[in-house]
Amino acid sequence: MRFFRPPSRAISLFTPSTSSAQTPGVFGLAGLHRPSDWLSIASRCADDCLSLADRIRRHEPSRNPAVLQTFDDLSDRLCRVLDAAELCRNVHPDQEFVHAANDAFVQLSEVVQHLNADHALYEPLNVLYHENEDAGGGDGGFLRGEDAVMVRSLKSDFERGGIHLPGPDKRRLIELQSQASAHGADFVSSHAERPPRLDLPKAKLRQVPPSVRRRFEESLTPEHVRVGVDTATGQALLKWVSDSRVRERVYRAMYGHCAEGKLAALDRLLGERKEMAAILGHDSYAHLMFGDRLASSPGEVEAFLARLSRLVREGGQRDRNAIEIEKLRVEPHVSEGEGGVHGWDRSFYIGRLKSQDFDLSAAEVSNYLPLSACLAGLADVVRTVFGVTMTKVKPERGELWHEDVEKVLLADENGAELGYIFLDLYPREGKYGHAAHFAIRGGRQPASQKEYQTPVVALVCNFGKGVSSRDDIRLTISENECLWHEAGHCIHSILSRTRYQHLSGTRVPTDFVEVPSHLFENFVWDPRIISRFARHHSTGDPMPTRLVRALCASRKGFMATDIEMQLLFSTMDLRFHGSDPPMGQTTSTFEALQKELTSYQPDGGVPIPATFHHFVGYGAGYYSYIFARVISAQLSSHLFSSDPLSREGGLKIRNGILAYGGARDPASLLRNVLKHDVSCVPFLESTGIDVHSHRGLSLPISKPNVG
Repeated sequence: MRFFRPPSRAISLFTPSTSSAQTPGVFGLAGLHRPSDWLSIASRCADDCLSLADRIRRHEPSRNPAVLQTFDDLSDRLCRVLDAAELCRNVHPDQEFVHAANDAFVQLSEVVQHLNADHALYEPLNVLYHENEDAGGGDGGFLRGEDAVMVRSLKSDFERGGIHLPGPDKRRLIELQSQASAHGADFVSSHAERPPRLDLPKAKLRQVPPSVRRRFEESLTPEHVRVGVDTATGQALLKWVSDSRVRERVYRAMYGHCAEGKLAALDRLLGERKEMAAILGHDSYAHLMFGDRLASSPGEVEAFLARLSRLVREGGQRDRNAIEIEKLRVEPHVSEGEGGVHGWDRSFYIGRLKSQDFDLSAAEVSNYLPLSACLAGLADVVRTVFGVTMTKVKPERGELWHEDVEKVLLADENGAELGYIFLDLYPREGKYGHAAHFAIRGGRQPASQKEYQTPVVALVCNFGKGVSSRDDIRLTISENECLWHEAGHCIHSILSRTRYQHLSGTRVPTDFVEVPSHLFENFVWDPRIISRFARHHSTGDPMPTRLVRALCASRKGFMATDIEMQLLFSTMDLRFHGSDPPMGQTTSTFEALQKELTSYQPDGGVPIPATFHHFVGYGAGYYSYIFARVISAQLSSHLFSSDPLSREGGLKIRNGILAYGGARDPASLLRNVLKHDVSCVPFLESTGIDVHSHRGLSLPISKPNVG
């Protein structure tokens, strides 16, 4: 069993309020006021969990599902501390807090390992599950609703840990799990390494935005600057630098830095996962992971991806031809000797051509996207569509981990508390460098209390790097999309209303978890919604209609290329986790797939798989993003095409999908909301593909479960 699953002048966003739930420590964790408190908190949590485990062991195996509540008490007790520790490790500015949180996390992870290996905890679940199956299962069994889902989930989690295996196999599986965890950490550890540093000519960097240039350091010569090529800086350089030779240096440094060690760690990880799957009776790690997925099987998903790649190929070739023509015009001296479109060309020329084709300036758009206006637009959609208000509230004393963090109450239209979001939106030294939604407390209905335990989450971003004043922060198009995407995850967590914490919020199958976040992306690209919130950062004037139309039209620009790349990485992920992982040949296998699935030729010897960190957290699951795009396009078309702010559509999403968390299988939820199978047509239409050419393309999803 896995008891936890390892994370202005324009418009004013919130109305003031003085109400706040009592939360006694940092992150709302009782007793957490100083770094040393982590030790006592972890020790008390361990004692409580062992006591709850004893209660489960004393439970007489039977048809009584009451034991599930005790399991959930145990899950909730662990996750309250582990989730807070995980957040602390990523965002707290005090390194003493960070190190203490890490120690607490390690201590409690050992408790989890101990519990996962305890057959006496597995036995009552196994008996309860088989008693229900013997009674007919599904509609014929005595377990209903969440109880049926809960026992299946817990039993499956235990068995993935090998609880049912004979001694030697069980010991080997535990050894492999430990090794895979270590090698996964080695593979992604590059975020903690010093990035590659390049001396680049100043004259070639004039188009780079000032917020990026502020990160540059002095070089040995006045004509150059020294640039640390981390992911964010590297992507900015690839987008803005017009000199192909400079872009190539940046590109090769990004993907080649420490690549040998990373690829070695990846090889070991893939081999260990394959052996783990074999011990558990599966043909591949992908087959093992598909046990509780929305998708039907790895093979059917891979066939779907291949078919979709053929449908977008014509558009991808048009994209590539347009880039080649523009490159010949802008850099004829480079193109004559180095023809074709390289990996370091796409971002620069796509941005350039979009600007020309749609008369669109990224800087002009950002002037209408001050962070305050984007947050106000988000709050407006959440209120109008879902009937949920977002109000900034005063935090409890000592609750916040940094002065920039804000606490937001989400409530229904009657004022009833639904949950809280902590907004941690600005960069600082040592903070997690990307955007993410972190759980802090899951929703549940404890048997011992009348009131629902409301969820608490943190929305973590890094807006305004290099900007001196918070009031001056203006988002790029992609940053605004990112904000709404992560907010979709937060709203999913907050509006979940499951009985069990173990099934709450985003604890859903991997290939369904991105659907709400992509639905929120669709909101932010709707011109009718953009017109409501986009305001000039200094005048407060709305975004001109011309600019709104150009911005929304630009979304389709070069979408075929975007889809091809997503299909490429999705297929690579499945192939690497298939029955014959390409250990020692990951780069060459990727290059072969790129030739097969995209309109672009690979750049020989660039070890792109070395930087694909999704292998660790999304192993055999990266296709989830394509699935989410298809499903969210169908939901948007079905519920919001005539009115993007439809309350009727919003309530169907809120009550028919979000409220269930992981307590019902997503195939059933989609069937109930849509009243028919998921269609790929809205997604294909959004990409500009001729829908008559799709010949019945369908999403390969499993049949709805009963019970």
